[in-house]
Amino acid sequence: MAYHGRGRDNDRDPFAGHATEIDCGGMAPPVPPFEEDPPQARTGPDDGGAPWAGLPPILEIKRTVAGAEKRFECRRLHRDGPHLVVLFVASAPMLVHGVALPAGTVTFGHFWRDRPYNVYHWLDPMTGHGLGAYVNLAADTRIQDDRLEWLDLIVDVLAVPGQPPRVLDEDEIPASPPPGLLARIAAARAAVLDEWPRLLEELERFRARLWPALRQQAVAAP
Repeated sequence: MAYHGRGRDNDRDPFAGHATEIDCGGMAPPVPPFEEDPPQARTGPDDGGAPWAGLPPILEIKRTVAGAEKRFECRRLHRDGPHLVVLFVASAPMLVHGVALPAGTVTFGHFWRDRPYNVYHWLDPMTGHGLGAYVNLAADTRIQDDRLEWLDLIVDVLAVPGQPPRVLDEDEIPASPPPGLLARIAAARAAVLDEWPRLLEELERFRARLWPALRQQAVAAP
């Protein structure tokens, strides 16, 4: 999932200042190792006076099993060992597999070097409450200070509050897949579904830490 920010009035939305990288208190991810593709339109280093403009930029490189490559300019929100959180903000309303996301939706994108997936955690731009979680099955994730790379394994998992997770895009697996692809997908899908409650708890813990700090810095910015 990829978003651009949209400017708002300070009285309506605190995200009108600047932010610095947020320290999550050294909290390590407790979960053991185990995209219809959302629109791609992410925040970048040219986002001007937006509150996230002070966050360090990072280039995300997404590769597909067919050999295609997409690049996105994002903002680095938090990093702790193998875990990276980046920030996306939606510039316009979107509909993703039936989930309506308003303009300004804030996404915490979670990436891990040692897990076969990444997660887009969608948050309400005013309250910070969770709107849903979109999981991309992934492989070969590499994280550097200014660069993030990963291989998209086609299949995704989506859940919104109060509903069980839905597995998506299995119909997009090629009829003659590359060697090993089906096994990687099956293993990653099983791990995500087996660990789903713990994964959601982990996302919520990071949301509870990162959202207030980001909001406070935005409100305090001149």
